[in-house]
Amino acid sequence: MDIKNYEKLYSNMEYHFGIELNKLVINMLDFLPSDSLKDKVVLDLGCGEGRDSVFLAKKGFKVTGVEILRSGLLKAEKRAKENGLNINLVEENVNDLVISEKVDVLLGMGILQYLIPENRLNQIQHFREMTNSGGVHVLFAFTEHPEVEEAPQLL
Repeated sequence: MDIKNYEKLYSNMEYHFGIELNKLVINMLDFLPSDSLKDKVVLDLGCGEGRDSVFLAKKGFKVTGVEILRSGLLKAEKRAKENGLNINLVEENVNDLVISEKVDVLLGMGILQYLIPENRLNQIQHFREMTNSGGVHVLFAFTEHPEVEEAPQLL
């Protein structure tokens, strides 16, 4: 699915991916020391409509959500406001993203397939360099998904 089709899906009133929490994100919490989540910084790549960003902000993380689609960011912002949360939201293509602050958690739910093959190694190395020691990356790519037939072109 290309970016224009996602823009249409995110522009609808309903949340395209729903509001049910992502179990992988919930399980990720087991890999972090629970003593001080408020000091932990999360970068949610491809945050979409904000489901995971809002959940993590409720847990006390400092969250930045990155999304290429304005319609997704508007819904994420709405979710954050409805929950009285402050989430930094950035409109950016993950291929061009330069992380300026070290993070403790880098989250990419279904984002890996959007990294342009020629850019993958550089971006993943950049993500690693910008993650604090003891930090966690939670990344996955769709191998079979009805909406992702091949690596979409975002440019």
